[in-house]
Amino acid sequence: MRGTHLRIGIGIADMRAEPKFRSERVNQLIWGQSVEKAGGETGGYLKVRAHDGYEGYIASKCLRNARGAVRHKLVIGSRIGDIRLPVGSLLTDDDMKELSISPGKVRGTDYTTDIISLAKRYLGVPYLWGGGTEYGTDCSGLTQRVYGFNNIPLPRNADAQERAGRVVETLSEAVPADLIFFPGHVGMHIGGGSIIHANLHWQRVTIIDLGGRDAYSRMLKKSITSIRRYIA
Repeated sequence: MRGTHLRIGIGIADMRAEPKFRSERVNQLIWGQSVEKAGGETGGYLKVRAHDGYEGYIASKCLRNARGAVRHKLVIGSRIGDIRLPVGSLLTDDDMKELSISPGKVRGTDYTTDIISLAKRYLGVPYLWGGGTEYGTDCSGLTQRVYGFNNIPLPRNADAQERAGRVVETLSEAVPADLIFFPGHVGMHIGGGSIIHANLHWQRVTIIDLGGRDAYSRMLKKSITSIRRYIA
């Protein structure tokens, strides 16, 4: 790789904790996202730093030198041959031609949408540790991806997300899109005391009523550590 700044050149690129395939997946980046070299190449993996400062190893074959300005954001996930492009993929004019992307599937990079409606598009997506797409996601991957689509940057992990934003004192004061934190976990408030979250309990993205009478809902509500707001 020639430059310091690179782009993801595959639909979904796993970021690993160590430079080997069997290492823990710690994050996923998608087509067009930029990364910066953070170290040398080892065993076909390059150490990189993502836009949020998160570092890890990505297979060199998943990276390409940055070329052209990113002008388009995919709003409808697409499959091009054997490449799956998730929602939010970032495309240059050359990418549009190379991949034969229909103009109707993209908007400008400044495009935003209703954040709750977007989050609900992930309902039923399987839980995947380190994931962050509609093909598999973990809790903080979901919140980072949905906020990121709307051009609001969040850190990758739940504990870092919890240190950002403005404090909301009580659940009764929470508004839709506030994030509600639990030990090692995060969900997005969608109104009425309910959250949408990727969770291991159901192994997928689900909606949970924190006022529910079932044991899981009661446990979650009792374990809330904080509520944060990121939208004015």
